[in-house]
Amino acid sequence: MDENFIEDNLSDESFLASAARVAETIETQEDYSEILSLIAVRCAGLGLLDAAIQLAESVNDPYIRDQSLASVATECVECGENIYADELLGMIEDSGLYAVAMEQVSVKYAETGAFDRSLEIARELDDSGQALSRIALVYSDSESTLFSMSLRFTKRWAGKKRLSKSSLVQTSFATLWKTSRTRD
Repeated sequence: MDENFIEDNLSDESFLASAARVAETIETQEDYSEILSLIAVRCAGLGLLDAAIQLAESVNDPYIRDQSLASVATECVECGENIYADELLGMIEDSGLYAVAMEQVSVKYAETGAFDRSLEIARELDDSGQALSRIALVYSDSESTLFSMSLRFTKRWAGKKRLSKSSLVQTSFATLWKTSRTRD
């Protein structure tokens, strides 16, 4: 097979459009739904949210459509399109997939730094333990990074002032607290 069968200047959008046209030739409904769902998720990953939503909504298989809507909703949060994400979550019919989607979206909000929104969504879940654990991990990673930066700054500053270890830790926590307050 010729390795250059796709032109070098072929954009992702035209490739996805071609993939959608090829998907229309697939005869079984389940295979068509799966491919359409994959294309929708890929469009969302590229930031083509309108196309992704349209494709996800057009998937005929209800379960695959719900999976697609969940994945696209998560990508919407990544792109900062929170209203789209909320609307897509509301379109998911399967209760099990809805819970999984809510967890994924809540964690994605945490990963983007929107911890309040993340917790708000997690609290809506009947069993929020898993989501809250994942959010806590994201939060602790962000706070650990912030704390270590604060500690390094304080050590440099304290080197000039000759602070005790106790004062060093107190100053680090004070710096961390002030920094986290300005982030919120």
